[in-house]
Amino acid sequence: KIKMRSVVNTDIEFKKRLKMSTITARKGQLSDALDMLKEAESFALNSADVGKRANVLRFEAFAHMEVGMYEEALFRFEDILRPDWENKVPHSVLVEVHMGMGRCYTKLERKDKALESCNNAFDSFKMILGTGASLTQHRHLELQVLYELACAKEACDFLSEARSCFKKAATLEIRGKTEEEAKLHNGSIYHAVPSMSDIYGELRIWRNLAWEALCTYNMIKDVNTDD
Repeated sequence: KIKMRSVVNTDIEFKKRLKMSTITARKGQLSDALDMLKEAESFALNSADVGKRANVLRFEAFAHMEVGMYEEALFRFEDILRPDWENKVPHSVLVEVHMGMGRCYTKLERKDKALESCNNAFDSFKMILGTGASLTQHRHLELQVLYELACAKEACDFLSEARSCFKKAATLEIRGKTEEEAKLHNGSIYHAVPSMSDIYGELRIWRNLAWEALCTYNMIKDVNTDD
């Protein structure tokens, strides 16, 4: 029992350091964030779990992104995709990795690579569903993937495809609702989107609705994971 409690505490401390590193990096304190991740890495190195080690690299990449060091971030994301870790890194982590790479490429104005990364993120998400995982459980991740993919498509001027992805993200909430609830929710969304021939105007509205949905899920996620 004592040994089991020690393992649980180690996992808690590991997750705490990952979370605090992001908060610290957002304040522009990269050095302090990386120190926290070194502490997290000490827990990961004592584990045979490749997913933990990949998560440390992922959060290192995010820390560098927060201070605008996108090439450094890409270097760490790419390290997670090393051949000897193939099929060992959880698909949920791979989704985040590919989305992160997409954001980096977008900031570096490498639009084609950004789109490629977002497509890879979507493919990794489909692999999660292929394991029989619940869509409801991963709805927030699906919303993120759809939004990032839509932004990448819009940047490459694939406007019709971008609109479709934004639209799907904005209406994701109807899943799991009764038919009557779905109609009510869907109706309120479509009421906000006037019929228009201007694809740019319609795209902007769907983008805003998708962003609102994403922000709502982020708030729910923060509340549910708050210590």
